[in-house]
Amino acid sequence: LLRWIRSERINVIHSHGRGAGVYSRLLSIVTKVHVLHTFHGIHREPSIPGRLKLLLDQVLALFKFTPIFVSKNEEREAYQFKCVRPKAKGFVIENAVDTNRFEKRDSVPFSDSSRPFHFGAFLRPDLAKGPDLFLRLAADMATEGEWSCVGISRSELSNYGDIPPSVNVLGRVDEPARWLQSLDVFI
Repeated sequence: LLRWIRSERINVIHSHGRGAGVYSRLLSIVTKVHVLHTFHGIHREPSIPGRLKLLLDQVLALFKFTPIFVSKNEEREAYQFKCVRPKAKGFVIENAVDTNRFEKRDSVPFSDSSRPFHFGAFLRPDLAKGPDLFLRLAADMATEGEWSCVGISRSELSNYGDIPPSVNVLGRVDEPARWLQSLDVFI
């Protein structure tokens, strides 16, 4: 990869996520090529491997790169956990769903609903993606409606806590847009 970057005269590397971020920032140190790195979750697992991953991000933060964040919360956590230099100028590109792609429908306030609301989330088996937070929210609001999640298996989700009976774990779905359309509230 190093030889290819030099032979192709690459002058910007854009990486996404932890693994690619490690490679891109190490390559930047060796090649002096500028890196744009998009964080996809600030990793803070309470384990030895989790602490080592965070330490690696903190060490790589000592070198110059432009951080990109997918939310203001992620930006705040990256600075809080020292995954970027304090004066690093980055920017936020919000992860979002283009609601114009979906048919509009009337909604009613929670208190007036004659049917249970359907809450849902895309999850991954990674603490930085919040499966534990989803489980806690689903448990706290179990009486408010139906809950479902996609992108994670039941056994993977159970690693982050007890799965309330109100949660339907769908795993992989072939048509995520159709599943999104079935929700009243996307988390």
